[in-house]
This record gives sequence, structure tokens and C-alpha cells, in this order.
Amino acid sequence: MNKINLADCPAARFGRRLGAIFYDLIVLLGILFIAGLPLPLVDAFVEDMASATFLKRAYLLGVIFLYLGGFWVNGGQTVGMKAWRLRIICQNGQPLTWKKALTRYLGGCLSVASFGLGFIWATVDRKKQSWHDKLSGTHLIWCPDSNKKN
Repeated sequence: MNKINLADCPAARFGRRLGAIFYDLIVLLGILFIAGLPLPLVDAFVEDMASATFLKRAYLLGVIFLYLGGFWVNGGQTVGMKAWRLRIICQNGQPLTWKKALTRYLGGCLSVASFGLGFIWATVDRKKQSWHDKLSGTHLIWCPDSNKKN
């Protein structure tokens, strides 16, 4: 992915963000269903229930990160973002690195843990950045021509 000029693409609006999140949730449900199939084996090998629960949650959160981070780093768009013509880029217009993707993911977890307040913040922020955008130094932009073939 080439460098993108922030002036060429406006910040993503809240409705488009929600649409992309909804699409990605549908995809993630399928991925998590398949990824969760071996989870009962954890109980067979780990006797302590608290440790088994921790391992299962960490594994599933890791799967979610690999889905989101993989798409963010390789092209800047998840399946949902592509459908809604959204793209995630760094403040300098470059694609995300794995470090920035992890920072954004962990910030997104904070946004979810605060009952969505981090997402809602983008509606009042001057630059339309959510908490996880601010923490990771990223922008979620709308590129209306991003899916057209040249």
C-alpha cells in the first residue's frame, strides 16, 4: 500500500465505523467458532480452572488480534472496512506496523471495556479519532474510490 495523503480522504463517520464493525463481527464469529473447536482440550491438560479459563481467553483474544492486525498491516482494511471503503493509516499516511496494530488493538479493548465510550469519542473529537486511534497515532479514513479498479 502506498502513502495516502490525509487531505485526500475525509475521516470516517460514526455510521460507517459501526457498519464496518458489524461486518467484521460476523466474520469474526465464524473464525472464533472454528478457532474455538480445540478449546475443550485445554480442560483436559490444565487442571486448574482459573488457569484454563485464562488460557482460553488469551487464545481467543490472540485470534482476534491476528485477524484485525493482519488486515491492518497488510492493506489497511479488514473485510468490513473494505465493504464500507474505510482504511486505517498512520498519521504520516503510511501503513500500520505490527507495533501500531497492537497498540490500536489494546486501545480498542479499552474502548470496548468502557462500554463503547472510546468509539463514541470519535463523534466529538475534532479529528474524528477514537481513543485507540489517538493511542496508536492512526486515522480511520473514508476513501470513496478505494475499491474501484483503475
